[in-house]
This record gives sequence, structure tokens and C-alpha cells, in this order.
Amino acid sequence: MSEKLRANLKPINQLSKMHLQRVLPPPDPHQLYCLQLALWALEHGKADLPPGDGGRLMEHLHQLLSRSDQEMVGMLLESHYDIVMEKLSSSVKAKELAQLIIECLHNQRIKRGLRLKPSHWQYTNK
Repeated sequence: MSEKLRANLKPINQLSKMHLQRVLPPPDPHQLYCLQLALWALEHGKADLPPGDGGRLMEHLHQLLSRSDQEMVGMLLESHYDIVMEKLSSSVKAKELAQLIIECLHNQRIKRGLRLKPSHWQYTNK
């Protein structure tokens, strides 16, 4: 089956898809698999939110997954894919992969001050 999103061809998304297929019948090909895995892990107690997050990352994940421009989301997250993949082997467990994705998303949000607006991405210097 060919992927609906080019970003889902990236190794991190293919690995996420493999894990998702075991727990979600089937994963949504119109959304990034790594984000779906992170959300699944948080919702099912398989991963932890960063200390002091107060649920902001969960809200961020829901916003990212609800965007219609998933390819753009994939492009914005692309540099973080490499960071996660450097730390992994193909035998990584779903919860370990999800936790790394969550940590990268949290670090990206803090470091870059990424804030979502209804129609576009806005970077702030916070």
C-alpha cells in the first residue's frame, strides 16, 4: 500500500506504523504515524508527559493531528525525526519510541516557542 503522506515514508513513521498496527486497527494514513503513536501512548498510560507540562503537550498533539496540512507538519518536524532515529534500533518497543517522540515534541515546543494558530504556524521568541 502506498502512503497518503510522503512524510509517512520516513523511517520514524514506518516504525511508528509497525507499532500502531499492533494496537490500532488500522492507523490513519492521512495523519503522521509518529504523532498517532505518541497520542496513543499518552492516552493509554504507556508514556509520560514531561514534568510540569500540565497537559499542554497533549493539546499540542491534538492540534497537530487535527491540521489539514499534515505534509507541512511533517516538514516542520523533520529535523526532530533524525534526533529520534539516532537513538533507536529497529527492535525498539512502542512505548520507548513514543516516549522519545514525546520528548522531542516537548523540546521543540519549548526551544522554538512553537505556537499553533488556526490557519498557520507562528514562531515566537519565547
